[in-house]
Amino acid sequence: MIKKIIISNGWSDDNKGDSAIVEGLIDVLRARGAREISIVSSFSADSVHFTDSTRHLERKYALGVFPHPVFHRCPFKRTARLTRLMDTIKALILLAAPRIGARWINPEQRASLEAIRNADLVVGKGGHYLFGTSNIGGLYTLFLNAYTLLLAKRLGVKTALSANSVGPFVGGPARAFARYVFQRIDNIQLRERKSLDLLTGLGISGLKETYDTAFVINEEEVGSVLDRLGSYIVITSRQWDFPYDPRGARVKYENYVSALVGAALHCHEAGLTVLVAPQVIGPTPIEDDRIINKELGSRMADAGIPVIVLDQDFTPGQLKTIYAQARFLIGTRFHSVILALAAGTPVNVISYHGPKAPGIMEQFGLGEYVLDIDTITTDKLVERCRLLLENEDNLRNLIAIKMREIPARIADDVESLAAG
Repeated sequence: MIKKIIISNGWSDDNKGDSAIVEGLIDVLRARGAREISIVSSFSADSVHFTDSTRHLERKYALGVFPHPVFHRCPFKRTARLTRLMDTIKALILLAAPRIGARWINPEQRASLEAIRNADLVVGKGGHYLFGTSNIGGLYTLFLNAYTLLLAKRLGVKTALSANSVGPFVGGPARAFARYVFQRIDNIQLRERKSLDLLTGLGISGLKETYDTAFVINEEEVGSVLDRLGSYIVITSRQWDFPYDPRGARVKYENYVSALVGAALHCHEAGLTVLVAPQVIGPTPIEDDRIINKELGSRMADAGIPVIVLDQDFTPGQLKTIYAQARFLIGTRFHSVILALAAGTPVNVISYHGPKAPGIMEQFGLGEYVLDIDTITTDKLVERCRLLLENEDNLRNLIAIKMREIPARIADDVESLAAG
């Protein structure tokens, strides 16, 4: 096992799924002998999101946390075009001539560069961040998200990609650039078949299908949150503006919210308490589930549903505990689904982006419990809830059987990922 490991593309502990991915990866790496693990963030040192982006992870582990080695990134906030252009020029020079490029970056960025240079392995954390279109913005995004891995390869450091979903890559230029990126990653593991097939179609070989590392995190104490609740279900939601097909976005959004309210009413009438949980609370307002959760709580209360809307800054392990004790979960945020499945809890999934939801549900033989956010209706979701409750025991048994193999499989796959 390689000892000195950098995990790249660190994001934010506001996103409990991303945090759980890194937590699970660290747990397995440490159990298999890794002793020095650091994170290179997607944020620059001057980003308002950098300072507390790994607060939960740092409380749990002894970690070095470095800013991005080049790009000034503040998510969903317009960056000055000149800054973006200069960052891109610096990034390209650093790739072409690292010694010269190092003179162009600031001391915090040079510290990140040296951490990468001195690592035995740079691992792109799991998740879904490598995708792109053939316009300038789409190619820039793919370059930005792949950059730390490309830089590590240029510095002669071994690279790997852990439990990713990838794509889509829309258009010839995006596909060509994606091929360039993935050819420069030494060891690639993907968390569902659709992504594996996509990269195989790009001519990438040596791929391996695995499981999301969030499956192996441990439950954590939640205090009095669940006291006297009785039998309950959990709903996770997200703000969504239907960017891939914005036609009729307002109607689609209303259908989505109405479906969640209708499913909650069905569950309430069946004698179940309804909890709405915040799977993601930032780092920016558009990513904060508490905003739509407040709307859901108001709409459910108007419908006569005594809903409980949670708004705490939970750790991933605490959310897993909440999901573990539920009868089932209706999940839009897909890592709420992963944490629920890991705890043995049945799920209904609302898919909104890419292959991750249908792909991973298919791994469990639960493909029929996935609905698309673009076409969801109240009747469809209520029917899935009814079907799930009728088959709850069988579904719990099916999930338990699958979960018996997953932790050992992840441990073996991570070990092969980091084998020296």
